[in-house]
Amino acid sequence: MVPETITTRTLVLAGAILLAFVILLPTAREYVTQSADLRALHADLAATQQQKADAQTALDRFQDPAFLKAEARLRLGYVMPGDKAYRVIDPGDANDGVSPITGKPVSAGVVEREGDAADPWYRTMWTSVQVAGTGVTTDSK
Repeated sequence: MVPETITTRTLVLAGAILLAFVILLPTAREYVTQSADLRALHADLAATQQQKADAQTALDRFQDPAFLKAEARLRLGYVMPGDKAYRVIDPGDANDGVSPITGKPVSAGVVEREGDAADPWYRTMWTSVQVAGTGVTTDSK
């Protein structure tokens, strides 16, 4: 008698394995995809939390009066009462010894701004508008 190479039992077992593979493959693929998405979302969450912490630190710095004074001096050019402020102008920017900002004569590339702290901002702006119409340029090219 010749042994059968493929039995009914083998066919049923192969069919069951194939059916399980077909049923479980999409589920396993979704699991892997969702795991990668979850890792990406956790990374985004960590980055967003770091940005929030950085923004909160910056916000907390603005609660300090000394920091506010320093920023006003640095960014806005504010001067404390009694201080004397100087603006150094690049010699290439000074045109015929006249300040492009105030229209006043410049000596040795330095403009002294002694009374600017008492001048209102709108007066400085209006002076700038008047100087802009005189043809004084700030380009040295």
